[in-house]
Amino acid sequence: MAVINSNNSGMYGSGIVVIESTELNASRAEAAALEALDAQTAAEASAAAALMSETNADASESSSIAARDNALAYATAANLARDDAQTAEANAEDAETGALAAQEAAELAYDDFDDRYLGAKSYEPTVDNDGDALITGALYFNTTDDYMKVWDGAAWNNAYADFSSLGTAAEADIIGTVSESAGVPTGAIIERGSNANGEYVRYADGTQICTRISLPLSTTLSPWGSAAYISGEVIWTFPAPFSHIPAVSGSAGDSNHLSLLTVSSVGAVSTGVRSITPASSITSNHGHVTAIGRWF
Repeated sequence: MAVINSNNSGMYGSGIVVIESTELNASRAEAAALEALDAQTAAEASAAAALMSETNADASESSSIAARDNALAYATAANLARDDAQTAEANAEDAETGALAAQEAAELAYDDFDDRYLGAKSYEPTVDNDGDALITGALYFNTTDDYMKVWDGAAWNNAYADFSSLGTAAEADIIGTVSESAGVPTGAIIERGSNANGEYVRYADGTQICTRISLPLSTTLSPWGSAAYISGEVIWTFPAPFSHIPAVSGSAGDSNHLSLLTVSSVGAVSTGVRSITPASSITSNHGHVTAIGRWF
């Protein structure tokens, strides 16, 4: 600090005050500058804090948006799950309805079957298994006589044919010796045989078929009409006799000519046959003949 002589007080009496005031102002200015610097630092810190707050606010807003989106997604999934659950419930109800309908149909089918087949019984039932009236066509197995029986609306009858009238041989043999008694078959169902005259088949109903393959025919020809020739008659004795005159048919010829077979006479035991050919002479002649009739 400068010292001013007091002897000059007349001139500079107020000088000391001026110098001290300047220093004081300088100190104050320095203090103000420091305060301004502190204020600036505080302002910058406040700005940084504000920026941080804004950043945090943005982050919070983003988190809120993400949370909202997640909530919407969960809500959508919940709605879908609810719809699926409702669909599954409806399907389950439909399945239950179908199962009940199938059960009712099965029960009706079983009841219908139970009304038609009454099972095995040792007696002739008068009502069905439900106690209702018998329906026509109802069946049951009679364990007393071992027969399946059918209800015709008035009585019980055997449900299959009785072949006892055919005899024990017919029941035991399909192919064997046929026989009959007063027109009723008593032997096998089919009889087959052969001999030098050909083959035959007899059936239990009385039908008989006789055949002869390559029956030798006459090669002696006579004019027949204006353009054909007829051979001499050959007698074919049937391999088994008929009870009535049968129907005879066939064909004739040789390796070079096709001839027409004609019947000249026929009886229950044999028939006469001829051939008609366009050839005036032949070296061989054969016929294939069949006779169909009855053996009883």
